[in-house]
Amino acid sequence: MDPAKAIETASSKAEVEGFTPTGWELEADDNKQTYTIEFEKNDSDIDIKLDATTGEVIEIED
Repeated sequence: MDPAKAIETASSKAEVEGFTPTGWELEADDNKQTYTIEFEKNDSDIDIKLDATTGEVIEIED
């Protein structure tokens, strides 16, 4: 999955409706690549972690 697709996938989640994606990071956790997509709105921020291979949401952190 490329970064644009990861941002698109994360942006479709209800938890970030009205938020703007502001950055992303590709990491390797336990031999699994994951994207963390960062969103902001006013003074709030939410991070969504996705499996970089499947696009599955691993964690939503606010």
